[in-house]
Amino acid sequence: MTQLAFLESLEITDITSLNGFHNTIYKGNHHNQNIMIRVTPVGKRRTKEMLEAEKTFLLACHNNNIPVGLPYTINQQSVIENDGLYYIFFQYVDGGQWHEYTHDETTYYTAGKYLALIHQTSLNLPKISRETYTDHPDITLLNELDDLYKKTLDTTLEELDKWPKTKTNYGLIHGDYLFSNMIYHEDGDLTIIDFDDIEYGYYLYDIAVYLFYYLLGGNPSEIDKESNITLFKQFMSGYESVSNDITFDMRQLQTLFRLRQLKLLATIKTVFNEDTLGPWQKSYLKKTDTDFLENRPFVDIDYVSLYETIKKP
Repeated sequence: MTQLAFLESLEITDITSLNGFHNTIYKGNHHNQNIMIRVTPVGKRRTKEMLEAEKTFLLACHNNNIPVGLPYTINQQSVIENDGLYYIFFQYVDGGQWHEYTHDETTYYTAGKYLALIHQTSLNLPKISRETYTDHPDITLLNELDDLYKKTLDTTLEELDKWPKTKTNYGLIHGDYLFSNMIYHEDGDLTIIDFDDIEYGYYLYDIAVYLFYYLLGGNPSEIDKESNITLFKQFMSGYESVSNDITFDMRQLQTLFRLRQLKLLATIKTVFNEDTLGPWQKSYLKKTDTDFLENRPFVDIDYVSLYETIKKP
């Protein structure tokens, strides 16, 4: 049975493919309710227990007043297995995509505030069935690449392994907290979506990911530092506006940037055909190779001093 035929057998209508990247994504309508459907192969990226754990975390975030894309239940299940595939259902969130809205200081502040609430939720949540950052599927992809990348990965993971893991700096994180995983609303509010990558890692990694893609911008070889300094101040001011026990050592940020560089590199190198790479991807690969070969930091911004200027006493 095809994916569409199975979805129709569940009384889902008006099914539209939204493509997706690691997963196949559909929009549909079930009993007059617009929903999103994520389809992923059994045994590839997530187990059923891990998908159920995602649902647990989403509900915990919702109970902590964080606007998230909530699970949706069909036949009393939010995860259904059929013919080697998992079908995961979510309520559809009305709003705009990242490229349809102007991002401003309010956007960054709100994103920081909601991330702090997500981390606060993690602090108070019993352990659930999700892997650690060392088991991320993109990490395994790097082992198929050149020695330069494997060496950089080993060095990065060795550095991460030296860091203490405490209740206030390490826990369940979003794992993919970037602007494209947010729905934007006319009143300036946000809804956080795509918790597929939740994992146990350093809370600071979520901040690194948010900064990372803004820093890359439209041309990874020409980072606009001034605008990103403003972004960081607003984002962290939003984070600090929430009473929270999370602690950060901003000296660690560059290592976490490196980890994200490696993950994105793995995806580009293993998913895309090198002959068909676009200008942005080629620019990113050139920057990354230079950073790795010359052991350059991802970006030359003094985040330690910046954080000290906005952190509450």
